[in-house]
Amino acid sequence: MGSIRMGIIGCGNFMSMGHIGNLLAMPEVEIVGLADTEIGSIERTKERYPELEDIAVYSDHDSLLRQANPDAVEIATPHSFHARHILDAFDAGCHVLVEKPLVISSVEAEAVLAKRDAVGKVLLVSYQRRYTPQFRYVREAVQGGSLGELQFVAAVLSQGWLEFTGSSWRQNPEISGGGMLLDTGSHLLDFLFYSTGLEVERLKAYSRNLGTRVDINSSVAIEFKNGCLASLSVVGHASRSVVEDLDFFGSKGSLSLESSWSSKGSNARIRQEIYGEGDVDTSNLPEESTPDANFVDAILGGAEVVSPGEAGLSVVRLTEAIHRSIEEGVEVELA
Repeated sequence: MGSIRMGIIGCGNFMSMGHIGNLLAMPEVEIVGLADTEIGSIERTKERYPELEDIAVYSDHDSLLRQANPDAVEIATPHSFHARHILDAFDAGCHVLVEKPLVISSVEAEAVLAKRDAVGKVLLVSYQRRYTPQFRYVREAVQGGSLGELQFVAAVLSQGWLEFTGSSWRQNPEISGGGMLLDTGSHLLDFLFYSTGLEVERLKAYSRNLGTRVDINSSVAIEFKNGCLASLSVVGHASRSVVEDLDFFGSKGSLSLESSWSSKGSNARIRQEIYGEGDVDTSNLPEESTPDANFVDAILGGAEVVSPGEAGLSVVRLTEAIHRSIEEGVEVELA
């Protein structure tokens, strides 16, 4: 395949403010259709990107798949629609990139992965922290052994999620599948797995809905199978920007990552210390990439998918365990 005919399913902010710009910068990609149930979203996307003025538009994903004949699609629709959109795209012979979360249940995730394997197509979940230099540095440092045996992880993610999702589908659990934890919080859960490479043994969780139908603030205590402990806090009633503070403590040293994400851009700062020796130079960072670039490289050149469907399954399974702990008020062991 020399070029990729790309279809876009869902033209909201996540797609129009990030993915489409990345795709338009790739000469090997041709966007052949835009699908959204809200014509206003398509119109705003075309206003943002005049290059798309003559691109065909569709009111549903089925029409795009049948008429535009894409090789691949990128999906950014409400969470409960992901499973159907992914499976339909696979049936149409497409590779798939999907915004987080992969789907809203482990049953759906397992069905999606089974279908991916059956049709032999690429599936990528857009967990962009896996492509960011500072976050990739943390993974290499933690799993490379420079901290020694990992003993404790403290992670806090906060955002003004309660305010800016108040009138949207994100606070409707039938459509969203959950609140802040499954939405923005899924990035934190994914990076917990990606950075440590550890498996969860058991957890205990609490949350507050703050008058809504979904979780807004959540607190989770985790024990990994190797004995390492973790404390996760997902705060949805905070300042508008996404702020993450991640601290890793090992037998030989510690590492902290402070980062923020907003409409004005992102920034991140790393500090690493070896006990008894002092600070470590953290200026030599891995290269930056994007989920879109990895998606295209995987389709055209067989590159390894950095954020595969298995990552989405792990996040959904952990989220389900957290929700069970909250609802039943018990400690939950993971198989």
